[in-house]
Amino acid sequence: GTGDEQLVSPVVTTEYSVYATTPIGCPSDEQVVTVTVLDSLAVELGGDELICGGALASLEVLSASGGSGSGFANAWTWEGLPLSSGTSDALVDAPPATGTYCVTLTDDCETPAVEACHEVVIETPIPANFHPDTTRTCIPGVIQFTSDVDQSLLQDQFWTFGDGEGAFDANPVHIYPQPGTYTVTYHITSLLGCDYELSEPALITVYDVPSVGYAASPQPTSAPDTEIEFESVNSAGVIDWNWSFGVLGEYGSSTDPDPLFEFPIDRGGLYPVTLVVTDGNGCSAQVTRVIEIFDLFNLYIPTSFTPNSDGVNDAFFVQGTNIDP
Repeated sequence: GTGDEQLVSPVVTTEYSVYATTPIGCPSDEQVVTVTVLDSLAVELGGDELICGGALASLEVLSASGGSGSGFANAWTWEGLPLSSGTSDALVDAPPATGTYCVTLTDDCETPAVEACHEVVIETPIPANFHPDTTRTCIPGVIQFTSDVDQSLLQDQFWTFGDGEGAFDANPVHIYPQPGTYTVTYHITSLLGCDYELSEPALITVYDVPSVGYAASPQPTSAPDTEIEFESVNSAGVIDWNWSFGVLGEYGSSTDPDPLFEFPIDRGGLYPVTLVVTDGNGCSAQVTRVIEIFDLFNLYIPTSFTPNSDGVNDAFFVQGTNIDP
């Protein structure tokens, strides 16, 4: 080209030469100008890819090159929003949601800026859901707890049952030996190491069983006077009474609180009587006692005997029923 100015755009380092001529065509010495073209800026970004909700994300400029090779500066953004992180090569931040962090690299020359981005994903929370087979029971309360969580997503889990006891099983069975109200907590840890927990206050109620007993009168008695008056003795709140007279109720049953029952009048014996009571909470208790009825008292004395050693009626003796030996 000619003229005293030239506009060039080299893409690699290039030498340019220039000379001048006088009006009569005499050339001057040649001057050489070298235009150095610097490499484009390059930046590599790395850091956490998956974090727990509420955790901090750590990112770092792994490498920066090109340009003048000095005076590098970083500008950080999350989802396009500037972050006040200065020009540091590292960033620690708490993202509010899954999103993309970017860093823009510049130098102390006019090299065009370059950007690198890195997505940080927040783990989808795993609900620590569970259910018991019942929430109301009587002592000893035996309850089956079942986890509703896909076990392949977990590396650990722990239960607390509100009575000082715990378990590490997925579906534990727990026994509550004392009445009361209990809070159950289920804690899980994901494969990433994120912790989630569900606590159900006053989830389990365990009721005491009612007290039970009864009085029977007269006792003992003798046949044929076998009518016995029963009176239940139990704690408050009992709503059902079930009496069984004899083994498995072979002589009868009753649902009266205080029944009057007559046993066989022609023979005595020992008769088990069972009372089962149930309270308003559905809790039951039972007691079994033995009713004693003496046989009829009979005495037989012969008026004669034949002591002739023929094996028939050779001895004189007294016999009967219900005689004390």
